[in-house]
Amino acid sequence: MPDLDIKDFPTTSKALGPNKNNSIDLNHTFEMNIHPGYRLKLQFGFNANNENSIIIYNHELSEILKRDNRNAGNSDWISEKNNSPYPIRLFVTAWNLNPQDNNWRQSPYKITSQSSGLSFIQLGFEDWTDNDFDDAVLLAQTIQ
Repeated sequence: MPDLDIKDFPTTSKALGPNKNNSIDLNHTFEMNIHPGYRLKLQFGFNANNENSIIIYNHELSEILKRDNRNAGNSDWISEKNNSPYPIRLFVTAWNLNPQDNNWRQSPYKITSQSSGLSFIQLGFEDWTDNDFDDAVLLAQTIQ
């Protein structure tokens, strides 16, 4: 399997985001892997008045999962076990609907918690200017 760089992906495509009309900002995109022999458990949380979505894309930037604080809900997700000899690459994005102009924009993230062995990582996303990074939250755990 070739080792691709996220910078080589077609981010100029406007077929991404909640309304399938956005491009991806690589500075606001987090890459994670499902390692061979493991699964990935994702848990979602939202603490925002504005509409927020977390969208997970595969290595081809096809949407595989969406959770939000409106219609899609925030139920947990567990991947299938990775039975291949290669990591499965996933790309995490979060989006918020700007109430001033009613346009979707990609939310910046920061790592708010992680284990030393990276068996779990928590990402917080920011949708405004208060910099609390709790408007959308993703906890990813590697499980067997």
